[in-house]
Amino acid sequence: AGARFYMDTLVRRAAALSGLAAENMTRGQNWLFLELGRRIERALLMLRYTQRFGRPDAPVGSLDTLLELSDASISYRQRYNIAATQASVLDLVVLDPNNPRSVAFQTERIRKTVMDLPGRRGSGEPSDIDSLIVRLDAVLRTTRAVDVDEALIERCADDLRQLSDLLTEQYFSDRNIPVGDWE
Repeated sequence: AGARFYMDTLVRRAAALSGLAAENMTRGQNWLFLELGRRIERALLMLRYTQRFGRPDAPVGSLDTLLELSDASISYRQRYNIAATQASVLDLVVLDPNNPRSVAFQTERIRKTVMDLPGRRGSGEPSDIDSLIVRLDAVLRTTRAVDVDEALIERCADDLRQLSDLLTEQYFSDRNIPVGDWE
């Protein structure tokens, strides 16, 4: 009973912090980094769930579990009105730019947020961060559900981890903190 109490407390505090950030935090540069981290983590989580529950050899019921974990069961039933199939579930969970839990939705939001970051290059040449997120977003926009496989999922996860590393290097390394660009 004690562990459950602490877990409930942890969930309540996390929800309170999330609500505080969503409703009360000024949408300045600091918020942009919070948003990027949240979107990257959510995309990586969805990819991890997809690897586990979206495999062709996953146990019976795994696709329904994936829909539940991605909070997309109702959307799936409204759209497809059929029993869960691998292609249709992966389409909704990985590739649908209108599903707020999908990987494609996250990468689109990441791409838009990256464009608002401070200290962007003025030369017109895309940075490594720009190139990576635009490429990843394009891959997800042009992939068909039947082509979503382990290799694609792993490439997307690797790109998201690399994006996180590039953001850290660009904005949080002691030698690269842009003076005067912060609120």
